[in-house]
This record gives sequence, C-alpha cells and structure tokens, in this order.
Amino acid sequence: MKKPLCILNVAMFCLVFVAWSHQSLAQDPVFSQYYANKLYLNPAYTGFESGTTVNASYRNQWYKIAGKNSKFVTNSVGLNMEVPRFQSALGFLYVDNIEGEGQLRWQSIGASYAWRNRVCKQAKNETLELSLGLKTSYNWYSINWDNFVFSDQLDRFDGNVRPTQFSGAVDPNAMPSYFDLDFGVLADVNINKANTFRLGFVVNHLVRVDNSILQLDDTVSQRYTFHAAWVHGQAYGPTARNTYELIPMIKVEVQKASRSGQAVTYTLVDYGLAFSSRQIPGIFGGLWHRSQYGWPDQENINSLILLLGCEFGNSEKLDKADYTYRLGLSYDYNYSGIRSDGGGVFELSLIINLPNNSILSCNSRRKIGRRCPKF
Repeated sequence: MKKPLCILNVAMFCLVFVAWSHQSLAQDPVFSQYYANKLYLNPAYTGFESGTTVNASYRNQWYKIAGKNSKFVTNSVGLNMEVPRFQSALGFLYVDNIEGEGQLRWQSIGASYAWRNRVCKQAKNETLELSLGLKTSYNWYSINWDNFVFSDQLDRFDGNVRPTQFSGAVDPNAMPSYFDLDFGVLADVNINKANTFRLGFVVNHLVRVDNSILQLDDTVSQRYTFHAAWVHGQAYGPTARNTYELIPMIKVEVQKASRSGQAVTYTLVDYGLAFSSRQIPGIFGGLWHRSQYGWPDQENINSLILLLGCEFGNSEKLDKADYTYRLGLSYDYNYSGIRSDGGGVFELSLIINLPNNSILSCNSRRKIGRRCPKF
C-alpha cells in the first residue's frame, strides 16, 4: 500500500498547481529535443544527471520562408551541478529567441534550484524519488525597427522615402523586461532494474507580468506542461554485457494565446518512442509526432520529428566514464499547415556530462568532517 499512496500524493500535489491559473495572452518557444534541454523543460530536472552537466541547443525553423532580414532561430545554453551534501542541485540557463522580419528578440537568463529525496522505498530496486524545482529568470525584449516599413513612409510614386512618425520605433523605453518564476515537480519510480517510470509537471510564469512591446497591458501566459516517459532497459549480446533502452514518452503543453484579439487555449501534444544504447560509443534516436490536439488535422501544423545522435566518452561503459558527450540532430517534417514549403525545422543538441564533478561531494566528507544526509 505504501507505493500507491506515495504516487497518489504526488498526483494530488500536481492537481493543486493545475487549479492555480489566471488569464494571459502570450506563447513560449518550444524545442523538439525537449529531453535534451531538461532545464528548459522542468526545473526539477536540475542535477538529474550525476555531477556536472553542460547542454546547448540550436533550433532553426522555416528557413525557406525567411527573407534577407528574417529568421526564426532559438538558442539555449545550460549548466547544472549536483550538491550531494544537501540533496540539492543548482542550474543556470540562457535562452535567446529571434522571430520574424523585424527580428523580435526575447532573451532570458535564469537560475534554478532542485531538492531531491527518496520518499518511498519498497524493496532494494523499488523506490520512488521526488524532485522539486524552482527557477527564477530575468527576461527582456528587443526589436530591430530598421527592418520595418510603415505606411506613412511610403510615397505612391517614389516608394519608401519618408521618415516614420511611429513613436515606438524611436522609444527604447517601450521594450519590456521582467522577472519570472517557474515551478516543477518530478517523480522517478524505479520499479525494478529493467523498468523506470518518470512523471513530471511544470507551471511556468507564476508571476503576472506585462510583456507588451507597446505597453498594451498584455501578459505572459501561464504554461502548464505534463511529461512522462517509461524507460525499459534490456541486455543483449553473447555475454549480455551490452544494454539498450526503449523509451515511450509523451508531453502535453497547455497555454493561453491570442487569435484575432480573442483569448484561446493553445495545446501542444508530443508522443513517440526513443531508443538509446548504454555502451560507449553508442547511438540514440527516436521518432515522435507533434500536433495541437494529439491527432492530425488540416488547420494546424502537424509534424513528424526524427532524431539521430551518438554518444562518446573515455570508457566502454557509461557508469565507468569520467566524461561523456552526446550530439543529436533532429528534423521536423511538417505534413500539414505550412507543409514542406517552410523547410521544416532543424535542431542540434550537445550534452556534456562530468559525473564525478559536483559541489560538496559526499566523497570528501572525511576531509570536511560532515556526513552526507541519507534518503
């Protein structure tokens, strides 16, 4: 009975945060390789890998419709590290998103903290670990007004010859900046040596802030994210020394948006299957589907996402490596909406892990004179 009760407590905790919402009208950038950018997905993932982890992502979408001054590019760089002595972890994340002809640019720099504890234990290989994460960030916007042409600049015969009277184009104070707060929870259920179930829930934008460029009382919309994955590991080979993982996964995002001045609910659903080999060098990849409601429709952009990557390190086994690095490349094939005319979406990810590097490591407790807390 203990394990069901523990899982029920986690589920009830998530439902409390689902009920906490208020009206807003903006959307956030998304990543196709969301599990390669764990700090952006969920602050509770801070310190999820052992030691110190550095990750970077580059996303370029719809390059065929981007003109000379137009692009849709999102970059992120993250760093997180364990603090085993306090069952905690610290992280830092920078995100840079550029959109459109005017190159509207949103930048964010934030710090996250996560606390992890083993709340249930049934047997040697049956545990439930709970991680709570909080991230605070400073965000700001900028825009290149020189790329815009306003109607008062145009002459019917000579074209674009006049200066604009639009005040927003010359007023740097019109660009908003704000502090933000995100909260996430992650449950990691180890059923046995071969199966692990991970369940996460996130609430982004806990504070109500105005992010309108022209100060039109627009607000950053709260975004709710539910994500889950089942990790199944299986040994193979003549001596069963090699191991592969099959990972069915799903992610659902809900956020309010604006369409023709009306507030609507924007939903994004990802589901698919990933695989990974546990030896070094190894390969990993996956195929999943993305749509607004989870099924194909002709009114919105639907995508098939293909991922392939490789992993290297200084050992043949992951658990004995002093460092590893993973390089992944994914492509989004849009089969409805904008279709292939936009060129699809390319995304590149890099993850570097140093499993033996952490702050206040438990291995140094004799020198410091303090013992690490036990779960």
